[in-house]
Amino acid sequence: MSKKIIDFEGDELQRKSAARLDFGGKEVANEDDVQKNNFTATTDPGTGDDSDDGYEVGSRWLNTNTDTFFQCADASVGAAVWVSPGAPPADNCAFRVRKTSSQSISSSTWTKCTFDVEDYDEGSDYDLATNDRFDAPTAGIYHFDVNIIWDTVGSTADCLIELYKNGSLVQRVGGASSSDYVNGSCDIELAASDYVEVYVWTNQIGGNDVISDTTFSGHRVKDKS
Repeated sequence: MSKKIIDFEGDELQRKSAARLDFGGKEVANEDDVQKNNFTATTDPGTGDDSDDGYEVGSRWLNTNTDTFFQCADASVGAAVWVSPGAPPADNCAFRVRKTSSQSISSSTWTKCTFDVEDYDEGSDYDLATNDRFDAPTAGIYHFDVNIIWDTVGSTADCLIELYKNGSLVQRVGGASSSDYVNGSCDIELAASDYVEVYVWTNQIGGNDVISDTTFSGHRVKDKS
């Protein structure tokens, strides 16, 4: 019930309730509402900490063991969503692989570039051991960078890079003439389980080696439902 105050002449005035805002600036409750919070928890909130338990959008939760603060973004029964401001998403997706040895490339033949070391693979989405490719864990927009280093490139030789999706060309990302270094980048929309590989080409005859420190990296830019 709203509190009331009396002005100097004895007339009754109604106090306006102050709105509370969530992290996105959305009004979630006013100060006269009783909102359930949990500031003594020893675990993170889950999907079952929902409206049936008295929680609502804007409810707050503190895991005292980790000093992690959460706020309820959705209190739907059995499907509650709690967010921690500034925390990275649980399904991080980023990788970089590189070569530590040379790979011979046949002249005028598109050849898959292989890698043998993972510098990092957040999410374990790069299949280095079996297929030497990136497997998209979810649908979304992904960004890729490729840096190819050739052993020796002649003054008239061309060198190209393409990305293949599910075994077919999806994007030519780089090309150069008479240069030992060829690089490129692009964004590609992928469905869950789509895979991406690096292919290279040169018309040079002899000395066609892609050498160590050649790298391939990528990360998810945006999820798509």
